[in-house]
Amino acid sequence: MIYSLYPFAYDFVFGEKIVRNHIITDLNNETDYHILVPNILLWLEKEVVYPQNNTLIFAYSVFGLYKIDNSYKVFHRDAPISWFIGSKIGRCGEDAKYFVEIMRKQGYYSRQIRTEGWDHSWAEFYTKDNISILVDPSAHRVITESPKEFASRANWTTIWAIEENGAKTNVSTQYI
Repeated sequence: MIYSLYPFAYDFVFGEKIVRNHIITDLNNETDYHILVPNILLWLEKEVVYPQNNTLIFAYSVFGLYKIDNSYKVFHRDAPISWFIGSKIGRCGEDAKYFVEIMRKQGYYSRQIRTEGWDHSWAEFYTKDNISILVDPSAHRVITESPKEFASRANWTTIWAIEENGAKTNVSTQYI
């Protein structure tokens, strides 16, 4: 149980500084989404690893210790993005949460999209012209098809948008 508190204590103390430094250093403090989105997707592709069962050393609840490329990485489901930036380990939910928070910090309305019953998450953001763009950060791509075309390959029944305040909005009719 105590392991679950580490990422949040880390974020409380160092979080904002880590995220701001990451935006400046790794993403060049870019605000133009034409450049920012590819920069985010490239960083995710090059830097973040997906935790695999064959690299798992220890797991407890939402916490896992992995040995990847001769180094130890701590994965924590739904950890703050400051922890994610430092650990560079995550799944689709962490990738989407990271994408959304970076986009928000750079001035875009953005939200995480999650399925119910399946374990997949992606993101959407709105341009300054109020155009919605879907992004699947874990696949490192902008979704070019319509939401309904994107969702047609899966058997999803309910889809939620996670707003900035944490509220969940049912967006199933946009996708199904």
